[in-house]
Parts: sequence; C-alpha cells; structure tokens
Amino acid sequence: MRKALMAGMLLAGVAAGGAKAASVRDLADAVELHLVKAKAFAAVSCKRDDYAGHEFVLCRPAGAKTPDVLVIVEPGDSPAVYRVNGKAKQLLAGDTVELVAGGSVPLRDWSGEPIDIAAAIEEVTDWF
Repeated sequence: MRKALMAGMLLAGVAAGGAKAASVRDLADAVELHLVKAKAFAAVSCKRDDYAGHEFVLCRPAGAKTPDVLVIVEPGDSPAVYRVNGKAKQLLAGDTVELVAGGSVPLRDWSGEPIDIAAAIEEVTDWF
C-alpha cells in the first residue's frame, strides 16, 4: 500500500508538469526543443556560456551567423528561462518551455540588471 501511495504521489508530480531540478544543459535543450517545435528555424544550433555572472544560451539557425536568440537560464531546484533580446521575445512565446525529460520550467522576460546584449552574444559566439 505504501509503495502504491508513493508511486501515485510521484505520478501526480510528473502530471503537474513541474520540474524539480534542471541543469544548464537541460534548460539549453529545452530552449532548442521549443524553437524546433515552434518551427522558428528549420534547424537550430545552440551554445552555452557564462557571462557577467549568468548562464547564457544563444541559439541561431544552424549554419547561420544571425538571428540570435539570447536567453539566461537559471538551473537548480527552481529553474527558469529568461528571454533577453527581442528575437527571444519574438520566437519564444508562452509561459513555459518543456524539458526533454518531461516537465516544464517557467519562461519569462528578463527584468534583472541591464545586460550588454552585444557583449553577451560576442562572448557566447566564441564557441560557434
């Protein structure tokens, strides 16, 4: 009986769609999945890097130099994805992004300290 109760509680948590914890990679993959499902680009290439104390994910059409979708991801027990630039706001619609492994995380507009978008893009594009 106890096992059945525990299994039911676990399934209820999964069905609710909430994510317990997510890594930077989990969140980057979620952004990429969202762009693919939204058919924003035929194929997507995303890179991750830290800049100014934040974890950034930059996505662009595979093989292209622009346009860039720039987001900040906050991994951990209360993960979230924040749209930083106009292209992210345009192409990442909605209030959540799905994690590849199931569940979802909040998707919000960045409202923290100002970000030098050009410098952040340059930092992350060093990896492309």
